[in-house]
Amino acid sequence: MRAIRRFTVRVTLPEPLAALHGLMLNLRWSWHSPTADLFASIDPGAWAASGRDPIAMLSALPSARIAQLAADQEFLGRLAEAERDLRQYMSDPRWYAAAGPNGADGSGPAAIAYFSPEYGITAALPQYSGGLGILAGDHLKSASDLGVPLIGVGLLYRHGYFTQSLSADGWQAERYPAGDPNGLPFDLLRDTDGTAVRIAFWAGQLTRVLRAIRAAGTQAGLDPVVGGSAAAGVLHAALPADAPATAVAQFVTGLRAALDDDLPASGAEASPGVQAAAGAPAGAGAEEAGRSATGPRGSVVVLHAPPAVREAVDLWGPVPGVALMRAIKEQFDPEHRMAPGRFAGGI
Repeated sequence: MRAIRRFTVRVTLPEPLAALHGLMLNLRWSWHSPTADLFASIDPGAWAASGRDPIAMLSALPSARIAQLAADQEFLGRLAEAERDLRQYMSDPRWYAAAGPNGADGSGPAAIAYFSPEYGITAALPQYSGGLGILAGDHLKSASDLGVPLIGVGLLYRHGYFTQSLSADGWQAERYPAGDPNGLPFDLLRDTDGTAVRIAFWAGQLTRVLRAIRAAGTQAGLDPVVGGSAAAGVLHAALPADAPATAVAQFVTGLRAALDDDLPASGAEASPGVQAAAGAPAGAGAEEAGRSATGPRGSVVVLHAPPAVREAVDLWGPVPGVALMRAIKEQFDPEHRMAPGRFAGGI
């Protein structure tokens, strides 16, 4: 049975342990061994099971253990020392203020914006998937230790990176864990009056494709998980593995009607259940992709689906050049041994 709704429970700490809240929300613990050791000492098994995530660990602790910690004078002493160390770290001048470009004359910039789509700071904040994300995270850590006023500007992904596995029939499959911001180690940035800071930006015509995907999902009673690449001009819409074939067919048909497609999208990654890709040919820029996917050059392709869905849905939709592709395949595969029926037009 699919979960109707999931809740994230964040622990309420008693007053003697209130300092843990500040330590958890300052990501310095992810590279500061003494603070990480303090969290690990609370419950080594729970610390390992949580993936070294202090919020997840504390939220899973029994109330009896929380009460025990609140009365543990030795632990409270270590906690107070960690809080003092963090306060000193945040307030004392470091290299940038003392010896760097912002030295005696204060001529250096007061803030430096660092733009990156992902930051690999800690696995507890799954907003990265590769080496460049790790590098961006290391830049932030080094800047923090040096006192450089670097402000990371990135994206909070709804599902973060995925985990991979093989399905029973040997297909590569991905699972996109849903990320709840309430369970992640950060807080909303707020103005001096307490109002949450909001940033507006223009995403080109791709926003229309996103709306079309959401509308098609609503009409079909499905909740698609959307990802993809603006640079490639392809959006991925993953549907639940147990989605009825009729609902998937309604989703695909409705999305194709909205996009008025006549060209195939480029390839996309697989995911569990059903996945469709919508967009323009690979290599299109964000604006070109937006125009293509919302005008007469958009396309919807079903990449992976259970057998029942594959029988009920036209996987490729209208594809120009099918006759030429079939003729070429006949030359190379006259006995039809190469994945028959898996390509455009049933080739």
